[in-house]
This record gives sequence, structure tokens and C-alpha cells, in this order.
Amino acid sequence: MIRKLASRNLPTDAGTALAQMHDAVGLRIVCSFVEDVYAVARWLSGQSLFSVVETKDYIAYPKPNGYRSLHLIVRFAQGTEAGLLGEIQLRTIATDFWAALEHQLKYKQHIPHEKTICAELRRCADEIASVDISMQTLRDILREKP
Repeated sequence: MIRKLASRNLPTDAGTALAQMHDAVGLRIVCSFVEDVYAVARWLSGQSLFSVVETKDYIAYPKPNGYRSLHLIVRFAQGTEAGLLGEIQLRTIATDFWAALEHQLKYKQHIPHEKTICAELRRCADEIASVDISMQTLRDILREKP
């Protein structure tokens, strides 16, 4: 966080981090199905504790490395947190698995054979997204009335 603040020419203290950075306060919600990610996001958007100031839909528009998640940047509206920014990440079990391992394997480090590793991570992300779609389809079929 100190590096992020310094790179933006901001004071490197906790107050500035909480007031200026949306990822100083965060919450991750892991859902079973993609449909649930969007349902929880809609529910959260209706809460009075905070307002959603930005939505980043990396499920519909994945990052180049294959990362998929829905991020809600929120501003707290009440209490001592009023005005502070936070980030809520919503993802499926499958994409959480991928993100955790991708982070462990390569986050902020030099990687030998980086092009190959990145391509393989992207392939895995795409396969996991396909599995998410298949699981959602199975759930939809099971919900149909005979």
C-alpha cells in the first residue's frame, strides 16, 4: 500500500490509504455459481450502508491473463466509515481456486519461461470459465420442472 500511495504522489499514511485507495478495505465473496455472483452483487447494490461507485466486470470482460471476478467499488455512507472507499470482490469457487493459485505462482516475482507460464495460466482460466458455464447449465436443468 505504501508503494501504491507513493507512486501516486500521495502521503503514505493509513488515513490517506483509507480515503484515497479503493482496495485498502476489502471483502471477497465466493459463490457457487456465476448467476449467484450477479445476484449477490444486485443485492449488495441495494444496501444502505454503502453506495456502489464503480463496477468492474471481469467475468464478462476477463483481464488479459484470464482473471475473472466482479468487483464493486463502494463508498461507505454511514458511521465512522462514512466516505471511505472499499472493494468487494465476487467470484465463483472455481475462479477463486484459479486466482489463489495464480497469485501464489507468479504475483510480483520474476518468472522463468514467463510467456509459457502466462499462456498456460490463461488456458486454465478459460477452462475453468467453461466449467463454470457447464455447472450453471446443470443447475438450470435441475431447476426445470418436469
